[in-house]
Amino acid sequence: GKLYLQTEGVSMGCPLGPIFADYYMCNLENKILDDVNNDFKPSVYARYVDDIFIVSDGNCLQKLKESFENNSVLKLTFEQCIDKKLPFLDILIDCSKGGFITSVYRKPTDSGVCLNANSECPFRYKKSVLIGFLKRAYKVSSNWDLSNLEIKRIRQILINNGYSNRFLDDEIKKFLNNV
Repeated sequence: GKLYLQTEGVSMGCPLGPIFADYYMCNLENKILDDVNNDFKPSVYARYVDDIFIVSDGNCLQKLKESFENNSVLKLTFEQCIDKKLPFLDILIDCSKGGFITSVYRKPTDSGVCLNANSECPFRYKKSVLIGFLKRAYKVSSNWDLSNLEIKRIRQILINNGYSNRFLDDEIKKFLNNV
């Protein structure tokens, strides 16, 4: 029975939200990265909406964090590599072997629940669950071994959610033949 007034930002689900966020972040990062001297420039800087991936030493990271916060309304948090591994969005980035090796990342709280095969919805939705998982495994994984391991996980998740072995085998085979 309470009514709330939003005084800052845009509401969740607003179609303009990502556009505003991207515009704001582009202006902010252009200002900050142009002003940072070469001693503190990161060797890698990548951003997706408001999630930033930076490869640098600790001093650079702290200076960039301070610059972002001093020039905006943002309060940043950051995670550092643990055992040379870092989850970023739904990707696990492993840099223990000198380069970047990527694979699908699932949070420890992921229960493996997805659209159940016995649910009352069109078959195309059920098929799209599998295809979405397969596309992510193919695009995110750095090599075939990691893709194959993820496909085995996907298969088990979907079996646990009521999908048949035959359906999964047929669709996985079609997908792999196409890629």
